[in-house]
Amino acid sequence: EEMAALDENKTWQVVSPAELPPGARALSTKLVFKRKLDQFGNVERLKTRLVVRGFEQRAGRDFAEVFAPVVHKTTVRVALAVAAALGLSVHHLDVSTAFLNGTIDGDVFIKLPDGIGRDGQVCKLLKALYGLRQSPRRWNEVLDATIKTKLGMQRSKTDPCLYTRTDPKASPLFLVVWVDDILVIGRDAVDIDHVKSVFKSHFKIRDLGEASMYVGIAIRREHGRMVLSQEHYTRSLMDKHNLADAKPKTTPLPPTWSLSAAQAAQPLDPQAAGEYRTIVGEVMYLATATRPDLSFAASQLAQVMSTPTHVAMHAAKHVLRYISGAPGLSLCYSKTRAHPGELTAWVDATWASDTATARSVTGYVVVLNGAAVVWKTKKQTSVARSSCEAEYSALGELAAELQFVRSLLHDMHLAPDTPVVVHEDNQGALRIATNA
Repeated sequence: EEMAALDENKTWQVVSPAELPPGARALSTKLVFKRKLDQFGNVERLKTRLVVRGFEQRAGRDFAEVFAPVVHKTTVRVALAVAAALGLSVHHLDVSTAFLNGTIDGDVFIKLPDGIGRDGQVCKLLKALYGLRQSPRRWNEVLDATIKTKLGMQRSKTDPCLYTRTDPKASPLFLVVWVDDILVIGRDAVDIDHVKSVFKSHFKIRDLGEASMYVGIAIRREHGRMVLSQEHYTRSLMDKHNLADAKPKTTPLPPTWSLSAAQAAQPLDPQAAGEYRTIVGEVMYLATATRPDLSFAASQLAQVMSTPTHVAMHAAKHVLRYISGAPGLSLCYSKTRAHPGELTAWVDATWASDTATARSVTGYVVVLNGAAVVWKTKKQTSVARSSCEAEYSALGELAAELQFVRSLLHDMHLAPDTPVVVHEDNQGALRIATNA
């Protein structure tokens, strides 16, 4: 299937090694095998990719510009929260062999792996094959031009992977792009079908219908609500770390947790340290996608990554046992009586809670249509001289995040006219913020 797609797209032209220009070299390639899972963790299909070993490329000779945007997770959550509030349909398109739609500037040569074609066969690339440093950018340029010219949609100024209609009075229609995975969000079936028709006429796509899984997050509709979860991934972690039968914990971190004590404890051996870093990465993945309740724990554990200790490992296992107590905890967006773009935020800060550096910790959450779309736990970059200063610094961090979300909503023609309600409990910070 992979080789057929490469031939169909006229990906390369076979050349003689003697035809290579002076100083040019053929990049090596390899076959990569991958399993694609559905929302329940079952193998949906097996994929094979022929990829270029792009690390062999030389900057300035084999490639120039390589940047390609990737949609912000906040954008995905905001778009789905809006879909829930407005009762919009959410469909999923997957562009097959997407990178092969991009063309290559200049001469790039590859050598096919053994077993494909004649051994040592050299080809001149005509299309942006997977693995090339410039391939993501080439594909994104083609996709962007197609959406703008064929669908008449405009790119968001806030997130270049969000597309909206130019007419604010028209029926809502949004596209969310994660490389080759596209969410089509709209009210009218005619609009959604038109988008699919345009994509089918320009690319080879798989129409996955109503979205059920997007970038590792399960999506389902329940009684008019949009529910985002990672339950299967969470349960798989329990099996992976032999905690399926362990007694769940009721708090993300142990009540006696101390970052300074964890950092000063006995270091783990190299193998256990590797396991610790794996656990922290898994917790951070959940904490940044659908589990704001893990944000503080992930932030704390990440600060012991360079030299993991036995105390930190105990805390990491504690976090996993906490997760096991509620593996299906989800973000649930719904219709509300409020404006579909009305935001509410909460912010707080510790003061000099890090005993080693005296720095404070910021924490905030932004809610849209019944659930969080933004959250963060972050150690402040400077030492606050008072609790008021720490809280005011946290307010400043939140204000920047709110500006991003409001700009997104403005691009979607859904920005409310009213200010965002922010809940803050420090009177000194409130007086400074309001010039009182």
